[in-house]
Amino acid sequence: DMTANYNISYVNATDAAINLKALTVTAPAGITKTYDGTTVATGVTIVDGLVSGDVKHTEATLTYDTKLVGTNKTVTPSAIVIWDGASADMTANYNISYVNATDAAITPKPLTISGSFTAKNKLFDGNTSATINTNSLSLVGIVNPDVVTLTPVIAFASSAVANGITVSLTASSTLNNTNYSLDLTGAPTTTANILEASAPVITNADGS
Repeated sequence: DMTANYNISYVNATDAAINLKALTVTAPAGITKTYDGTTVATGVTIVDGLVSGDVKHTEATLTYDTKLVGTNKTVTPSAIVIWDGASADMTANYNISYVNATDAAITPKPLTISGSFTAKNKLFDGNTSATINTNSLSLVGIVNPDVVTLTPVIAFASSAVANGITVSLTASSTLNNTNYSLDLTGAPTTTANILEASAPVITNADGS
């Protein structure tokens, strides 16, 4: 070892650099939720490029492009914060790219039906079509402040002549808002009569 034979001076360089580390934050694929009137999406972003020891201190929030029902919707991740595993903020050491997902979806929210209705008696015509007489039906599950209206379609359970035939709402009933769908489970029913074609239609006190 000849080191002791030298008077060594050490001179620092003052023009060195450490470049930002590339980091990619990607919204997860295939996010789906039921319509809730908000643009909030739920999921965990995929982070590629973190240096060992650094961690996500805050998770990115995920946001749909619109709150409306649809497919192939865009979800955007927000900024994240990187820590060194303790309390030092390392975010400024990264060049962060945020990548949207474009295959997200919002599905219609099912609405159930409560209340009641009555149906008119009719003469036999060989089909099960029925006509609403009085309507006190209401929709359950509407997101405030949405306004959703129901156009009910009803049908007899049988087309044969009989009294007290069950009359139910059918899948042909519609809503005026495509962010919702109808769930007829437990929907109210009523009864009405199908009379012989030659018989006079007797009107009940309520007009049915």
